Amino acid sequence: MEVEIRLDMGEAERDWNKFRREVLEHTDIIKDTNFQEIFSDAAQGARDITSYFNVRGSKGSLQTLTEQLMDTREEIEAIDKTGSSAIYGDNKAQAMEDLQNDLKELME
Repeated sequence: MEVEIRLDMGEAERDWNKFRREVLEHTDIIKDTNFQEIFSDAAQGARDITSYFNVRGSKGSLQTLTEQLMDTREEIEAIDKTGSSAIYGDNKAQAMEDLQNDLKELME
């Protein structure tokens, strides 16, 4: 039993040494790579993406613009039904222009 364990440990040590040699052969790649910079860039990218959406209880720009579009659409529908809206009065042209500008901004 003791001989088997020693043989297994010897094999494990040889495998470990082989692994270390292979890693050392590629240390130039590892040394040349600035992992901190890569992770920092990735984290910043994630923060940029999430800033468009509802994060930590605040509304992001996509959500705000979408709600604004829906509100303007409701105002236009009110003008069509009753001839007037609470925000635009009877100025449907201004409501349509605002809707178009908000949609363009949302698409950008």
